[in-house]
Amino acid sequence: MTGPIIVGEEKLFHLHSFTFQLALVPPISHFGGYGLNTGVINENRTRFDTLLETIKTNFQPFEPFDLIEPTFDYLHIPLDRKGLADTKVPGFNFLLPSKLKRQNVQPFIRNVIYPYTHPSKEWLSSSSAWDTKNWIHAALALDPEEPQTRKANYRSEEQRVYLKSGIKAFWESHEDGDGGGDTLSLVLTIDCFVDLQKVWDPLPSLGHDLMGLIYHSLFPSSSKTAPTTESESRADSLRHFYACLRPAPPVPYSRSVQPSNMPSKLLPFQNRTVAWLLQRERAPMIQAEDACKDPAGFWSTHDLEKSGHLAYRRLTGELVKLDREIVVPDRKGKGRAIDHLEEEAVGLRAKDRELLPTLLDLSRVKGSMLCEEMGQSSHSLILQWKLTAQVSARQSKPLP
Repeated sequence: MTGPIIVGEEKLFHLHSFTFQLALVPPISHFGGYGLNTGVINENRTRFDTLLETIKTNFQPFEPFDLIEPTFDYLHIPLDRKGLADTKVPGFNFLLPSKLKRQNVQPFIRNVIYPYTHPSKEWLSSSSAWDTKNWIHAALALDPEEPQTRKANYRSEEQRVYLKSGIKAFWESHEDGDGGGDTLSLVLTIDCFVDLQKVWDPLPSLGHDLMGLIYHSLFPSSSKTAPTTESESRADSLRHFYACLRPAPPVPYSRSVQPSNMPSKLLPFQNRTVAWLLQRERAPMIQAEDACKDPAGFWSTHDLEKSGHLAYRRLTGELVKLDREIVVPDRKGKGRAIDHLEEEAVGLRAKDRELLPTLLDLSRVKGSMLCEEMGQSSHSLILQWKLTAQVSARQSKPLP
């Protein structure tokens, strides 16, 4: 069985693939209880056994086969009786294509719950809404063909994220002798595609957060975001800590950093600190940086094959398209020379920094954490303290 095909599917970028297994529970063989239906054979159990025997005859154990071919328009938001989004349902529905209205169609799989939803999520941690539970819910909420999950406007008429899904089936033999222990399982596959021609269009703040949830969940991270055991978290933290250790930056050479009348010689880390303070104070002897940039590690680059190069800031879920040329190697394996990359090994060039926005531009602010720029009130306090100190010094003090 197949659903509708997306026009221009080859232009979409395959961002992520996700699969999880669903075990089918066989219906009861006989109806129980009291009354006339006591001991009556359940016809659904008969159909299930017939289906299992047919699959066992045509396929080997653990040999998956396509039950429903992968295509789009299978995953949908659950609807209530009025045809609106039922955000009280914890999961989503898997529907087969039908000419009837969606509220009148029985889902093939009802209330599919994302298995790795963690209460201490990193993105939108304070939100408990349906569309912020996980990236699949966010992608369905941003679909303009789906009913809105909120009253306020949070999306546009252009679809940015596509979910292509299908179902594979296989049977598992437990070798109980009579075949009663054989089980039938389904494997639901979800492929996430992104239209890179439309992700740059602006969205309302909430829609931007939903796209950030998708990026934050699917873009690779240097640290694990899935729930792990305590020992695994400690080991991963240690590996991440040692990976961040780098050699100290070079000591700035300037005669004004080390005062000539100061007998003690500043150590290398003290030289760097004094140079940084003077740079923040816009001292004439230290060259100040013209542009403010985010700290190292805020941005990471991703090469999306023929789609180009992107810079991603995980803290805000923001994407920026980089103007780069793809290096094509020749027959001898040599390619054109590229610009020198930054030392933090994130793939950013000096020209790329000019395209990246900053969270907080403090390039025009003088002062630092230790030396702040004084205003008029500070000058008044210093003058008042100086006059008070002079008057106190002139007054004679009685001997004890």
